[in-house]
Parts: sequence; C-alpha cells; structure tokens
Amino acid sequence: MQQSNSSWPPITMTTGTPGPAHCDVSNWTASHLMPIIYSLVFSLGLPGNILALVVLCRRGGRLKAAMRVYLLNLTVADVLFTLTLPVWVSYYSLQEDWLFHEAACRVIGALYYVTTYCTISFLTIISINRYRSLSLTPPCLPMLKKRGAAIICALTWLTWLACAAPSLAVPQTRREAGRVQCFRDVDPRLALAACCVFVVSFLAVLASYLSVLGSLGQHPTGQGAHRRRAKARVQGMLLLFLGCMLPYHITLAMWALQQPRPLCPSLAHRLSTVLLSATSCLDPFVYCFSLKCFRAEVYKLLVTRSSGQEAHSVWWAGPGKEPRSSPGTLSS
Repeated sequence: MQQSNSSWPPITMTTGTPGPAHCDVSNWTASHLMPIIYSLVFSLGLPGNILALVVLCRRGGRLKAAMRVYLLNLTVADVLFTLTLPVWVSYYSLQEDWLFHEAACRVIGALYYVTTYCTISFLTIISINRYRSLSLTPPCLPMLKKRGAAIICALTWLTWLACAAPSLAVPQTRREAGRVQCFRDVDPRLALAACCVFVVSFLAVLASYLSVLGSLGQHPTGQGAHRRRAKARVQGMLLLFLGCMLPYHITLAMWALQQPRPLCPSLAHRLSTVLLSATSCLDPFVYCFSLKCFRAEVYKLLVTRSSGQEAHSVWWAGPGKEPRSSPGTLSS
C-alpha cells in the first residue's frame, strides 16, 4: 500500500532513513506493557468520565453555567479518547498489526489526537476561566458566560477537527514485515507545532493557577480551607501536565529535531505515550470530583439510585450545609 503522510504526531514514528528493514514490534514494552496500561486507563477512565458526564448533565446546576460547559466538553473529550483505547490494545497486543479497515485507522487515529489536544485546550480554558472569575466581579468577559463558553468550546472542536481533516483524506495504513501498520508516518514540522501548542498551554495554566493562589493569599481570613483545596488542585494540574503530558512532548520534540531521525520509536517514547493516556482517567478526579459541590451531587445521585427515591439534601460538608461560593473559591 502506498505510504501516506499523516498530519498528526503518531503513536509510533518512522522515517525513510536507511536502517533495519522494519522495527522490532515484538518487544515487551510494545506488545505487553502498552496494552496493559491502556486497558487499565480504559477500565478506570470510562466509568469515571461517564459518571462525571451524568452528574454534569443531570445535576450540574450548582456549578456556574460557563464552568459547567467547559467541564462537559472536557469530559466528552475524555470519554471519546478512552473509547479509542480498546482498538489500540488490540493493535499492540498483535505486535502492531491493524486488523480493521483502512477507514477505521484514519478515524481512530485522528480521534485519538483530536481528543488529546481538545483536552489540553479545555484544561487551559478552564484554568484561565477560574482566574478571570476571581479577578472580575461581576463577570464581564464572554468566556465567563454560558453563551461565550459554548462558542469557545465549539471553536476548539472545529479547530482541531480541521487540523485532523488532512489525515482523514489520505491512506494511513501500510504493510511492513507482513503486518498492516496504522498511523506510522509524521511530518516533523507538525510534531513541533503540537509541542509548541502544549508549551503555550502549560505556561498559561501555570500562570493562571499561580495568580489564583496569589488572589487567595489576599484574603487570609477564613480562607484556610479554600487555600488548601486550591493548592491541591494546583498539584493535580502539575501532575497532569508534568507527569503525563510533558514526557510525551519532550520525546516527540527530540524525535522531530534529531538528524537523522530514528527509524523506530524509543523506549522513552513508548512509555511517555502510555503516560499521556493516563490524563483521561485523572481529569475527572482533578477537575470534577475535587469540587465539594460536585461530590455532593454524586452522593445524592448514588443515594437516589440505590434507594429508588429522591434522597434528602445530605451534603458531605455536613447536614444542612451547602457549598458556598466566595471570592476565594475555585468551584466556579
């Protein structure tokens, strides 16, 4: 089959540089570790994100309208991402042999990266939204209102879908060493562009949360609990960006800048790829279940479902107590 030029950073990478006839796809990392971790991420991420999605759709009214829109879109992106993982489990378990149709390779590969970079974009927007909601009263930016949030999210999806369109228009599979491989080719310029998007997003998120912590420091009276929760969310954000996303983009940038480019993916790249996938199962815990009002809604939903009737308003903060918003809270 004719070799294609993908418009996305691939899961594994090849080039025409002289070397071995093909990569060793039978190594333990590719054929065992990646399927195991992908399976774990799918098993944890899909239920967690679906639960978050149900709460946001049915009982998310206690969140501010704009934040609810952003969290909904983040959760949808994570659900779509996790739904691609069983296909990759099959692919790597069979030592990188694609068993499905050519069109499925295009769609699954593009969806994997559309959802990845939509997730990064939504995390950035959520961070900026939280900072602006603390610094502006009343909210005067469109992104702080429901309609503006919906427009921003729609533009985010359309932008990344447009970036993926070229990879949907050309073949993405090729036969090598008796196996059909999927999404193996990459344009180094696009790989570097993806790394730049990540760097800009990370700097924006870091600046926003440092500003949030600074804002909380200006209200020391009665804000101890808020500061503790804010610090915990900053630590969760750092875990996502530094622990899951940064290693992948470092190895991607190293490959794009290396001359001559290696034929086969390194061990570091394979490991960083599975770390990247862990973002989808950590997002709901960092950005949804960490909110007191969200946990209370989950509790009410589970109690209502188990008892078969509407539960009383029992909040985790204590009987009769409801989450209260203040200039220092991050739950909005």
